[in-house]
Amino acid sequence: MKTIFTTIICICFISLLVKAQDTLYIYHSGAVVAKQAVAEIDSIIFYIPNTVIDIDGNVYKTVTIGTQVWMAENLRTSKYNDGNPVQEVKDGTEWAALSAGAFCWYNNDSASNNIPYGKFYNWYAVETGKLCPAGWHVATNGDWNTLITVLGGASVAGGKLKEAGTAHWNQDAGSTNSSGFTALPNLRDDTGLFHPEPGKHGLIWTGTFSDENNAYQIRMDAYDNETQNDPAPKKGGYYVRCIKD
Repeated sequence: MKTIFTTIICICFISLLVKAQDTLYIYHSGAVVAKQAVAEIDSIIFYIPNTVIDIDGNVYKTVTIGTQVWMAENLRTSKYNDGNPVQEVKDGTEWAALSAGAFCWYNNDSASNNIPYGKFYNWYAVETGKLCPAGWHVATNGDWNTLITVLGGASVAGGKLKEAGTAHWNQDAGSTNSSGFTALPNLRDDTGLFHPEPGKHGLIWTGTFSDENNAYQIRMDAYDNETQNDPAPKKGGYYVRCIKD
């Protein structure tokens, strides 16, 4: 069986009425550039360069920094990569009592916050190892240490990772986003409360365990260009960035 790859700017769907004896034709500027008997086709993958697609069909830009390939956007899947759903939990008291994976949006406002911010996940969702698309994983402390070193160390890396300006961060500390990573602010704490000062802090889970109640996260703040890597309660709701295996 053969898989056909092509670059397109939108995803199209092939009618279920296509018969096995039919032929698939691929055109460019009105001319046939490839054809294949449908019976010989196992699957068709529409490949958009420098992107990755999650199980929900969300398309993410990617960026290469040093030798690493990262998502250039926060994760926003509502399913694990095995197809099972991640539960959405809006209520703060219910969120604080969780010991299973969950997601939410900042202020439970999907219309305003799914794009560009993405979803918050607790670490119980992260520790399943099933949040990222196949071939990708939640970046570990080791992955982050490599990235931060490439960007000049923890005292300056945040400025190269954060989105520049004040469209989403509430202060401009001279960040440049020169890496193309586009880190964004906001969080939900372990008591289920959304941070009351939008744009002040941004936290991203790592895939690295700390202890029974905590796991490591990367923190960036609006008022400086540092990165901090410390344990935080697993019940917190933070962003997730995936890195290619």
